[in-house]
This record gives sequence, structure tokens and C-alpha cells, in this order.
Amino acid sequence: MANTFEKKPGANKSDPTGSTVSCEVAEQELLKAHWLPVSITNMVQAETNVSRFNDAASISVAQHISKMARAQCFACVAMFQSGRFNIDPEKLNEVVALSHGQPSGVALCSEDSIFVAEILLSDPSADPSRLGIRHMVGNIGKTGMTFMLSPLEPRIRPLGHDASLVSHRGYDGAHGNSFKGTSMHLSFTTWAMPLEWESTGEIDQETFLRESVVSVQDNGKWVADIDLLGIEKSCPDVISFQDCDCKSNPNGQTLSQNVVSIKSWEEFLDKPPCVGVLQTNDN
Repeated sequence: MANTFEKKPGANKSDPTGSTVSCEVAEQELLKAHWLPVSITNMVQAETNVSRFNDAASISVAQHISKMARAQCFACVAMFQSGRFNIDPEKLNEVVALSHGQPSGVALCSEDSIFVAEILLSDPSADPSRLGIRHMVGNIGKTGMTFMLSPLEPRIRPLGHDASLVSHRGYDGAHGNSFKGTSMHLSFTTWAMPLEWESTGEIDQETFLRESVVSVQDNGKWVADIDLLGIEKSCPDVISFQDCDCKSNPNGQTLSQNVVSIKSWEEFLDKPPCVGVLQTNDN
């Protein structure tokens, strides 16, 4: 059930400055928002403690915001996009993206906004704690507000039985991009659940949790589904370098004794018994 990412004519795919907010948010009591950072909440609760209040008030807004978890950020975006949704961040812990489409009969501030956890758009070597949420222009073909979740158990293509596809040859230090045919695709499973953002049932059908799958394909052939937030739960060791004369070690021996090249997804899935270098230069 793949859905095509649509882009406005002439609009940038990534548009960090083009996001808008609903004027209705001016009617909300923001100090009652569930997404407020703990530092602000403590300040509000310290009305009788002048010293504690002053300490919190002296902190810049940017510092307060930097303490917000991703779930709080998505809840904040949901409120400012809709002008009224005050969603408990505890319900959004596994959310990786938010799409805001236009339900019939309801005028929203933006009908073509997707907000994506920046970890999905960044290099694996980037520090996850320094990444936020990025606004993109487009829609996923769903009305209302959709909070996208990744599957709990992403699928991986089973290993093939063709030995000719896996060579694991020694790495010679040369730069190269062997994964030019790789692409990523967004689709949805049949799992979707209305998200009740408050006790009334007035608009519970406008907000949904929806299972979303980001899959990797190699020249149109499915390889695996991505564990979108797995890098946070079990961060891999990533070594990044720009220029390196590593064709040989100080003893003049080639690296092939300890390091092999990985030039295909089949070689990646069939893990080598030693260090492997995924050759994706400038990819």
C-alpha cells in the first residue's frame, strides 16, 4: 500500500522556514500544555518559591527547548499546527514523523506539511541527542493528523544461496560507491488507531497512530525494512573519515588480511567474519 510523496510545484523538499501555525493556538493556555519542558513546568509550580522561579526564568528559551524529548516536540508541533490538540507525549514515544492533511470540512493552517525526526535524514555518525525535527513540504495522502510509527519487528530479506554473490574480497583502500541502485520507500500497513487527545470524542477521528514502513530497495528489489529508532537504542560504532592513505599499513602489508569490502546488499546481509567496509562514497 505504498503512498507517493507529493511536493508542491516550485517548493523545496526540505523547507525549515516555511512551516506555519494555526491562529487558534492563541486561544490555548500554553502553561497547561502537556509538552512543556520540565524546566518550565517546575517554574510554573514554583509560584511561591521566588528563588526557584527566578532561576528558571533566567534560562533562555533555546535552553528550555533543548531539554525537550522528541515526543514532546511532536506534541508541540501538533498543537501549533492544529491550534488545539493537546496530546500527551507519553503516547508519542515511538513516533518518527507527523503528517498534517486536511479533513473534509475543516480548514487547517497547512495541508502540505510533514514533520520528520531528523535522525531519519542524517548521517549515522551524527549525534542523535543534537538532532531535532525537520519540516518538509508534501503529504502522504491521508487526511487529518497522522503520527507515523515504525514496526516493532522490521523484516529483513533472508540470505540467498548463490555463493557467487558474496565474495568479501580484501579492502584495498580505494573510494567507491557500489550502492547507486539503492532507494528508500514509504508505505503503510493496515494497522491504524485513532488517538484520543482528550476525554471528549469530538475529534478523536482527526488524529491517528499509523504503522509506517520505510523499506530499502536495490534496483527495485526489496532488501529490508529499517528500524528507524534502533540507532538510538543500540548506537553502532561509526568511523567517519574524509581522506585516508590506507592502502597499506606501516609494514607495507595490505589491509586485505583484516578488512574486506562490502559492495552489495547480499554481502552486507551475509556478515563477514572480520571488519567490513561498506563502500558508499558520496552516497
